[in-house]
Amino acid sequence: MKLLFMISIIYSLFTCNVDIPQINNININLEIKGKGDIDLCNEKYELEIQSLDKKCLFKQSYGCQIESLPNSIYDNEEVAISFCWSGYKFYFNHVDTQLLKESNFNFRIEYPPIHDSSIKKSNNLQEVHYLSFDSSKYQSIELIKPIYKN
Repeated sequence: MKLLFMISIIYSLFTCNVDIPQINNININLEIKGKGDIDLCNEKYELEIQSLDKKCLFKQSYGCQIESLPNSIYDNEEVAISFCWSGYKFYFNHVDTQLLKESNFNFRIEYPPIHDSSIKKSNNLQEVHYLSFDSSKYQSIELIKPIYKN
């Protein structure tokens, strides 16, 4: 009886209030117009997922795949995602956390001329940052952020 009691206490210590990672196997891809696809498997970069109040929820700086994301990310309805590599900086805020489930992260930069009807044509347009989430479970969703010169 004592053994059963001790086992149940130990079990509760390891199962209560523990943030068990959710396995996602997320690929991280980067494409830059004029440079093509960048192989991130051997590159140093910064990928950070933050709550909207700037609390870091996840950070990675190497490898071309995210093996797991902490479940605490999904406690937030929306997050901010930043990605930096070799002087290129992406920042997307108000990203629905449901998009992160079992999706690949595809970062892309396009330079003018931009042939995208959703982008406002302007002489001040410097570049356009894209972040698309694709999954075998649903259609790809793409976030678009035009960057204008000051």
